[in-house]
Amino acid sequence: SAAGSRRLSHRSPRPKHRAVPAIIGMSDAVSATVTTPVLPAKSCGLVLSLFPGAGLLDAGFTAAGFSVVRGPDLLLGQDIKHFTLSGLIQPNKSRFEGIIAGPPCQDFSRARRRPPSGHGLAMLTELIRIITEAQPHWWLVENVPGIPTLRIDGYSNQRFNMFACEFGLSHRRNRTFQFGSQSGERITILRRSESHQIA
Repeated sequence: SAAGSRRLSHRSPRPKHRAVPAIIGMSDAVSATVTTPVLPAKSCGLVLSLFPGAGLLDAGFTAAGFSVVRGPDLLLGQDIKHFTLSGLIQPNKSRFEGIIAGPPCQDFSRARRRPPSGHGLAMLTELIRIITEAQPHWWLVENVPGIPTLRIDGYSNQRFNMFACEFGLSHRRNRTFQFGSQSGERITILRRSESHQIA
């Protein structure tokens, strides 16, 4: 597990949910339709995007009707280590429905040419810090298959892979997703038929 990660715990009983379609945009603009639990029906619908980069993951959730708030990004000279939610959310008030993130993958990639620098694990620690502080109803992380499994107090963890060729593209680019929710709900991926896959 990632450095700084926390022991998983479960909450019960489960509250009632409504399911809505959401689009998960992969880093190469591949998208997959999934059923995502959303809590509750009168929730604010705000999603915080961390490590947003080019914003492809953001675009998918925006297309699905969520209001996406972009967090800090090094591309804009911003450091997530200095990011805090103080003043953005208040106790017993509206909060972020979800957090989506595509943290740096270089340390976890098989294609890296240098030993891991430790930066990847440090960024996962920051991600866990912000999720713990924000207490969203759910979170979603996209990365390469080598990423450690995240364990965050109060959240389940569903880990799954998606290949670009499963959604109509002509290559096998593989991405790992981790989805956590306070209620223990899981998402169902609607993959295309095997006829779309490369022989």
